[in-house]
Amino acid sequence: MMPVAWWSLGLAVGLAMATMALARVIHPPAGGTPIAIMMTHAGWGCLFTPVLVGAVVLSSCALAYRLLLRRVSRPRD
Repeated sequence: MMPVAWWSLGLAVGLAMATMALARVIHPPAGGTPIAIMMTHAGWGCLFTPVLVGAVVLSSCALAYRLLLRRVSRPRD
């Protein structure tokens, strides 16, 4: 949608970081995702495949860890 230039890369990273700040899920390395996508001229599939799959896997692991800790830390009668 934008040409690959210094200003468009900065705008893409700034928008990604602002969106993460609004959602209160700041992850600075994720700011590199727009740079990688723009520099490789990847399409929307690059966003949905590795980024979405990675987010689902990480969220699933975090949920499993939380449930495991809840089960382990439960007092025994």
